[in-house]
Order: sequence, then C-alpha cells, then structure tokens
Amino acid sequence: MSRPPIDPDRLKTRRTALRITRSVLGKSARVSARTIQNYEEGNSRPAPGTLLNLAQALGVSEEWLCGQVDILGPPAQAPPRPTLFALVSSILALSPEDRAALLRLLQSEPHPAG
Repeated sequence: MSRPPIDPDRLKTRRTALRITRSVLGKSARVSARTIQNYEEGNSRPAPGTLLNLAQALGVSEEWLCGQVDILGPPAQAPPRPTLFALVSSILALSPEDRAALLRLLQSEPHPAG
C-alpha cells in the first residue's frame, strides 16, 4: 500500500498551535520524535495507520492533514489532552535545571483550600 502524502506545514502548524512537542505527538502516534521531524521537514511520509494516529492526536481529519480539504476535521471535537504518561515523559525529558525550575514554580502556586 502506498504511503499518503502529508502536508508538512499543516502538521507543524497544528502541533505548535496545540503546544505539544514532537516527542509527545510521536508517543500519541506511536512513532519517534525524529520521525515527526522528518514528516515536518517533508523528508518522509507516514504509513496509513500512522497518518490516522497523527490525525487523531492532532484532532483533525486525515484529509486536512494531507491538504485535501481546508476544514480541520470533526468540528465538535476538542483537541486531545495529553495523557499522564505523556506529561511525565515530557517532564523527564527536561534538563535538570528546567525540572528544578518547574518544581519551584509548582511549589510557589497557592494550594486549593480544602
């Protein structure tokens, strides 16, 4: 089966609009962050199953992601929320300095009453 073309600009624009990293998107689509980078740079095309996973992770239709339609996809569908695993993985991928800064930020937030 041939690999469908993907619009690299749409992929990157949507990912950055959702404020998710290549790593987080890759985990959702079951590919590496490097593979996502290759798709965004137009260096490779996703397999059909991966295209579906990417579209679902980004909350768009496969047709939109391939540049075949201009409507994002299921309009009532909210963008997916990262899983706890994806969030923890993103935190673990931070440098020790960034993790320390994040911890300081979290500790400075007021705790909910109750």
